[in-house]
Amino acid sequence: FLQKMAYTIQTIVLFGGLGIFGYNEQIREGVINSATKNAIGVIAFGIPPIFIIISMIVFRNKFKIHGELAEKVHNYITEKRAADGEDK
Repeated sequence: FLQKMAYTIQTIVLFGGLGIFGYNEQIREGVINSATKNAIGVIAFGIPPIFIIISMIVFRNKFKIHGELAEKVHNYITEKRAADGEDK
């Protein structure tokens, strides 16, 4: 679900941005102005890092394991690694 939502947001941002800068008309004329080229660069290389940083902040603040559950997970992983080491 989240991946489909990300694709939807990506498409809206991409085509919305290109629509604002009149990309379709420029393609018909065969000349793309520098503002549109800059907008494409921002859409392709500027917006994704911003969304990545936002998603990292949300993930870090909302989905981080704390307290007793973190200790249980750590102990479980440590035990499994120790057991795997003994089996080899």
